[in-house]
Amino acid sequence: MIPKAVIRQEIKQTWMLLAGLVIIPILGFPVNAYLRIERLNRSSEASIETFASHIEGVLRARGYSVWMILFVILLAAFFLGLERRNGFHNFSMTFPYKRSTLFLSKWVLGTGVLTVSYTGSFLAAYGMFLSYGYKESIAAADPWPTFLATLMGLIGIFTFSLFVGTITGDIYPQLLLSVGCLYAPAGIFVLIRHFLYVHGMESLPSTPYWLGAFTLPWYVTSFSNPPLLSYSWIPLLVTLCSLFAGLYLYEKSPNEHNGEFLLFPRLYPVIQTSIVLSGSLITGSFLERVLSTGSSSLLFYWTGFLLGGAAAYLISKTPYKHKTWQTTKR
Repeated sequence: MIPKAVIRQEIKQTWMLLAGLVIIPILGFPVNAYLRIERLNRSSEASIETFASHIEGVLRARGYSVWMILFVILLAAFFLGLERRNGFHNFSMTFPYKRSTLFLSKWVLGTGVLTVSYTGSFLAAYGMFLSYGYKESIAAADPWPTFLATLMGLIGIFTFSLFVGTITGDIYPQLLLSVGCLYAPAGIFVLIRHFLYVHGMESLPSTPYWLGAFTLPWYVTSFSNPPLLSYSWIPLLVTLCSLFAGLYLYEKSPNEHNGEFLLFPRLYPVIQTSIVLSGSLITGSFLERVLSTGSSSLLFYWTGFLLGGAAAYLISKTPYKHKTWQTTKR
């Protein structure tokens, strides 16, 4: 049983992001559906397939999905990273509740608001299309598999980001590692493929479908190649593993490292190495694509590679220790 006092306190801390999680689905589904219906009513001679394409675009929340990802990651970072930074975490440890209860309250609140707002807004848009006589077009669009996969993907992203917050001591490392790890499966493949292409290898394969299935944002933003429901066990598994691992680590996390990059210093060498390599590959690929002209590709790539690696090393090495108000007062 989640104490109401804890839920009220969490709402007070994150009400703006929770409101965003309610507003964005409303804009993406019912409001967008109303605007699209007005447009479709002026195109009465279009085919069922055309109507289905328009309806499919609305019921997949095109144009709003990236904002949903951003808000669920930010919400997780405010729940854990920000409270460690501003000292509220130390205050919450004085509550007469177990740490696992506090962590679970954050997950229940975030997942509950996300599920209710997303499902309610989707059903409202679905009902609007039905009420205006687009039943055949909705059947052709078949939005239910994508809806379920997208919702599971969003819950998986939120839960994983919460898990990351149990090993980081500040909001900025949590955001950095959450985004990096969420895009890592397909992202690493793309970066390595570009590295090989710049160094003369051609006819390289595109990103495998199964690798995209392990990249949780793909369940939310992949419109041209939507996720199959048969792959939805992946975000479900990520959700369960992240939830249980988060509960365990939140119990074990040492308070004396609040405000630092990581709560568990033994993880630092592995994570720093990953950040430096990722920063090098990303910056090298970006600089090569933007500035290179023919034979200068390698020069720009390696310039970006070295600069990006150096910057990532400095970022990960920078002390994140933040003096809270309580610490300063003492």
